[in-house]
Amino acid sequence: MTDELIELGNPITNEDRYRSYKIRNEFLVDISSFLLAFFNGNYASGTGSAILYAEKKRIKVYKVTVSID
Repeated sequence: MTDELIELGNPITNEDRYRSYKIRNEFLVDISSFLLAFFNGNYASGTGSAILYAEKKRIKVYKVTVSID
């Protein structure tokens, strides 16, 4: 069950280079007081991008290290 559902209304396509994911991640960071990220160390990923954005906005980031096998 969720407390709130937010629909951004952006299509996710190859043509937009998955920009909708970035918009979603930045929106979630913008409305958050902290970020909990399950992170494999790849800053080129969506999670990595969200971490960098949160740090730029001075939002506390908690990283849980995960590995890709």
